[in-house]
Amino acid sequence: MLVYQVTKAEFMDDVDRDLIADHITAAFERKIHRANPREVESRRNSM
Repeated sequence: MLVYQVTKAEFMDDVDRDLIADHITAAFERKIHRANPREVESRRNSM
């Protein structure tokens, strides 16, 4: 499932602002209406 797709410039901006995990979590919530808290924490720790 594709949950994060942006341009290179948007990606670099998201990295600078530490927003990638938030965007991925929001996409999961839009697509499957829930986000596993452990997966969210894992993404935050790995970014």
